[in-house]
Amino acid sequence: MGPVRIGIDVGGTFTDVVLFDGRSGRTVFVKVPSTPADPAEGILWGVLRALAEAGARPDEVGYFAHGSTVATNALLEGRGARVGLVTTAG
Repeated sequence: MGPVRIGIDVGGTFTDVVLFDGRSGRTVFVKVPSTPADPAEGILWGVLRALAEAGARPDEVGYFAHGSTVATNALLEGRGARVGLVTTAG
């Protein structure tokens, strides 16, 4: 596993990235605007910026965790789509 660990939280306004470099013990915090039309874009911006600030390369990332405050808030606030589950016995 590579020495760099990254954690991301995508929110409605900002995407937060935390990078920890196991070699140096350095932690980098990055906040970039979220991109609701394509959340991956905000994630990529944040990851690339964090890697640059840490002086690390993408191939050094050994752990990547992703969370979504947008999804959690939608669930907690009941703003998600109404869904149903239909099954048969057994």
